Amino acid sequence: MRGAARDRSASPREQPAFQRQTLVQAPADRDRRTRLPTVCGGGGQQGQGRAAEESPGPGAGGGGRHRFTSIRGGSGSGSGASAPPSPPLIQWRGRPGGPLSSIAIAAACDPLRGLGRTPALGCGGAQRPEPPVNRQTRGPNSSDSNATWKLKSTIRDLEERRMREIEEHQLGVATLLSVHQEKLADVGDRHHKQLLEYAKRIEDLQDQYSAGHGKDDLLQERETELRRLKQQLAEMERLNDNLNNVASDLRAENQKLVLALQDVRHQLEESIRRNNEDSLENNTAVRALKREKGRLIAKLSRVEKKLLEEMNKYEQTIKEWSPLEHVHFIQHSQEKDLEIVHLKKRIEQMDADHKGTKEMLSSALEEQKRLTQLIKEKEMYIEERTGSPELQEEFGQSTQTFRGNDIFQPSVEDKDRCLPSVTDENHHLREELESPRQQSHSVPAVDPKILDKIIELECEVFQLQELKDDLRGKSESNRRSFTTSSRGR
Repeated sequence: MRGAARDRSASPREQPAFQRQTLVQAPADRDRRTRLPTVCGGGGQQGQGRAAEESPGPGAGGGGRHRFTSIRGGSGSGSGASAPPSPPLIQWRGRPGGPLSSIAIAAACDPLRGLGRTPALGCGGAQRPEPPVNRQTRGPNSSDSNATWKLKSTIRDLEERRMREIEEHQLGVATLLSVHQEKLADVGDRHHKQLLEYAKRIEDLQDQYSAGHGKDDLLQERETELRRLKQQLAEMERLNDNLNNVASDLRAENQKLVLALQDVRHQLEESIRRNNEDSLENNTAVRALKREKGRLIAKLSRVEKKLLEEMNKYEQTIKEWSPLEHVHFIQHSQEKDLEIVHLKKRIEQMDADHKGTKEMLSSALEEQKRLTQLIKEKEMYIEERTGSPELQEEFGQSTQTFRGNDIFQPSVEDKDRCLPSVTDENHHLREELESPRQQSHSVPAVDPKILDKIIELECEVFQLQELKDDLRGKSESNRRSFTTSSRGR
């Protein structure tokens, strides 16, 4: 067996030559000729014989294991016309010694009917012959009819198209052949490697068979392995007990988890129930809000409709104003302007009177203060002198002096008579002084009547100003509308 393995791994030079196989050519019908690949054409030259062209296949760079061989057959006589050309064959050479060492594929290369020789692919020096063209074909200006010339042109075009299709088909077949050759080479390599592995294994088995004295060592190894397995079995039993204990603990823990899960589920159901109740209440509130919203929207639409109607009514009223009304509004606005001017003048006059009254009251207050101080001094002096003889003497002297001076008596009496009136006037002036001060915010006390009157006047002035602006705007709009209507007429 060791010698057989060495014979299989021998070099390719020691292997016998491959047998060339030739496939019988198919019948020469046109349809099958178009399907069969033509690799090389037959030669009819003298003394040609067989010429082989080798092209490197897959893996050629690594030692030339695969070769693609094209063999051309030749005639046995001196001329190529006496005998038909021999069919070509395609031979693929694999690695010697493999299970599939050679495949021979022959393809028909006989000439087509009326079209010349089929072009050869893969043959060195072989050129594709041109399709036969009748050089004596006449043009459309010859004596032949125009229809005949068109038919001949159509026939030539069809022949050329057929030739192109045949070439494309042959190229595709050659590509498929190369792919199949690569696959066959891979299969052959695989089988060859398997055979080498089988041979090596046989050698190993023979060596083991010859070495019978190693059985004792093998028995000892098996006993050692048995002891090791027993130890592992005991360890596995111990681990199994531990696993049983852990499983019981896990079952108890699982029971606890189941109880906790039930509690959590109960709490979850309770929370879901509460959430459903809350959502129901919220939905009720939302529905009520939606109804309220619908009612408000309807009310708003009604109000908008009413406002739109009023606006249209006002616009219609403005459009229906006559020029007389326009003049009336202008006059009314002018009257209001005059009233505003009069009111402004009145306000200015009141401001001037207020200033004069304020000055007069300030002077009267100063005089009143001076008199009050003088009266206080006199009273103090009288209190000091009351009951003293000197005062009596002075009083007597004064009486005598006054009696002697009767001229001053009427003036004193006049002063006494004027004193109440002056006092009343002073009191009145004090009130008038306080009212402007209250109006000008100089003192915290304010007379409500004067303040209300001033506020009413200011409001009236403001309203009159607004009315003036409105009337002026309306008069301008009426003037523009009147102008546009007059232009339209």
